[in-house]
Amino acid sequence: MTTQEYTLAQHPTPPPDENIPPQRRFPSLALILSCVIVGILLFLSGFFLGGIKKSPPQISPTSTPTPVPTLPLSENTPTPTIFSEVPSRSIQFLPGKQYFDDTYVVVSKQKPHQSIIVSVARIEQQRDYIQYTKLNYFNGSEWVRRTVTSTLQKSSVTTNPLLRYWSEPSMIPTRNEKNLVNLSLENDILSFGSQNLQNEISVQSLPGSTKFIYQGEGYMVINNDRTDAYVLYSKTYSFNAADLEFLTMPNQINLDWIVFWDEDNNFYYVDSHSVPGSTSPIQNSKIGIVETNDRRVTRVYNLTTSQIQRKDVPEYIVHFDDPIEEQLQLPYTSSINKADSKKYLWILSLSEGIAVKREGRKVNGIGLFEFIRQQRN
Repeated sequence: MTTQEYTLAQHPTPPPDENIPPQRRFPSLALILSCVIVGILLFLSGFFLGGIKKSPPQISPTSTPTPVPTLPLSENTPTPTIFSEVPSRSIQFLPGKQYFDDTYVVVSKQKPHQSIIVSVARIEQQRDYIQYTKLNYFNGSEWVRRTVTSTLQKSSVTTNPLLRYWSEPSMIPTRNEKNLVNLSLENDILSFGSQNLQNEISVQSLPGSTKFIYQGEGYMVINNDRTDAYVLYSKTYSFNAADLEFLTMPNQINLDWIVFWDEDNNFYYVDSHSVPGSTSPIQNSKIGIVETNDRRVTRVYNLTTSQIQRKDVPEYIVHFDDPIEEQLQLPYTSSINKADSKKYLWILSLSEGIAVKREGRKVNGIGLFEFIRQQRN
């Protein structure tokens, strides 16, 4: 479109009236202009006076607060980004605020092995709580991952489009099975339960963080297809959430996490993480636990991990030092790299592995391992 410029011209001077003598033109024009001005003033004064008489008094409106519904920060994403398990930067880990995390790990005993890892964290903000629900589900052929973030008014677990039902395990021994969790995906309905998760094992007890685990047997139901399963429940809480903010920085942490059950009903657990340069006992922690089939628990605070190539298949090796002196050999049976950068590896794998006993005997088993390693340039 062409832009046109306009210049305002001055009003032209009217030609003199030939019928009026020159000496009378100006007085007549002044008289006419005076009358016009007086008329305008009288009209305007009447208009405003009338407005004052007729206009109602102005009243300042009183605002009525309208309840604002609590809405989720993000909906259940059908195809999340590969890094969606890390809480958003908008979620704050604040000093003096509470943090709670409840996690279930379920692995089917029969082949093809399936696994459910569901974690529900609640992080206190300035005026409310953020609930961060994440799911890692291996359906027998591939990993399915989902996350849902919601805003809550309290710290208790709340259901959402992904998490349809939630219950903590019973702390009282019972013979009855208890349904623990129901999950809803686009094409799958998942649930699991147990009746014997009463044996509490302490993993960490520090001023800034406390963690317990419970493990036993149970069941898994995938679309009405039920199978026997191993079940682990872990509970972490802190009254200073800022102490745990390092868990949201996979590009700065080295981590090892393992759950494994062998065919002799022995249970193995590893929880190790370190932040380079940190001296905090929360940010640098290492523990290995073995619970035997007769419920005896042994802990070690020294263990070694390594990755080797064996028969064209990568293998994750974990050695428990004295007094356990046992080793886990865990091939990458079904694994996924969850890292979004080449600067680090974040491997999660369901593994059909072997427990090598102190005397050299080998026992097959099933479990999961997860590790984060910073890559050198």
